Amino acid sequence: RHTLFLTDGGDVYVCGDGHGGRLGHGSSAHERSPRRLTAWQKPTPPHAIWSADGEGGGHPGTARAAETAAAEAASDAAHARALRDWASGASDVLMHGKWVDASCCELDPPPRINCVSAGEAHSHAIASPHGHLYSWGMLAGGRLGLRKQCLDGSPSRRGTVCRPMHADMRDRPGGGPRFTLVSAGDAHSLAVDERGALWSWGRNCEGQLGVGDEKGRSRPTRVSGLVGVRVRMAAAGTIHSAAVSVCGAVYTWGVDAGGRLGHSDGAATVLPRRVAGLLGSRVVEVATAREHTLFRLDDGTV
Repeated sequence: RHTLFLTDGGDVYVCGDGHGGRLGHGSSAHERSPRRLTAWQKPTPPHAIWSADGEGGGHPGTARAAETAAAEAASDAAHARALRDWASGASDVLMHGKWVDASCCELDPPPRINCVSAGEAHSHAIASPHGHLYSWGMLAGGRLGLRKQCLDGSPSRRGTVCRPMHADMRDRPGGGPRFTLVSAGDAHSLAVDERGALWSWGRNCEGQLGVGDEKGRSRPTRVSGLVGVRVRMAAAGTIHSAAVSVCGAVYTWGVDAGGRLGHSDGAATVLPRRVAGLLGSRVVEVATAREHTLFRLDDGTV
């Protein structure tokens, strides 16, 4: 329902159905012509919670509301100041149960983007040079990978993020992964970092995250089944996923209904499984759709 365009200068343009904030302009308005995306948000402080209403519109408040929210959120004075400075004056922010206005949270100038991907009701972008992941759209199922967004049972699961938000990974070793590629599926996403490690997050009812179970993840989680495999690219479908290693091996996982995984036995799998039918071939690209998968070999064969 929506489309993202990436220019050679690192700018992102969007158009299409804006419901759920998927266009990233701060509202649910549709765009018939490509419009440049400019409202890139700064990383959130440690205890900020992002959400919005179901129609993609926020409830802007005032600097005073932001100060009150910050003061109530932490007894530590330094932490309260950090929250107040960050939140004074953007829309679409729910901080500890209070809507605050935080327009000054936008990055100026906007980051240079080197990869974009549009899912069913959400979008992602990766900014250079640090490989930061930005997400916007519907929160349901944890598909945005935002640090404080909860899964089923949380009120925020019905909310939206209407402007690109930085998925904070600073608590990870080394300050978190530097992503180089992202693929948004129906309600889950995959990302490859600069070391070739694969990460996944979002809905996982059919094992599409490849983490060995069917429990959803609300933030990027390492795909354990591919530890030791350097991934070149990955693609997220509806309820299945695929990845290609730098050596040309291809792995798929999730539901194999209709043969979308390429495994002759038709078995579903919650961990990445190498496609035996392509052993001996060097795969260089993979693409997933709702119910089928394409593989491109190094000789141009599809």
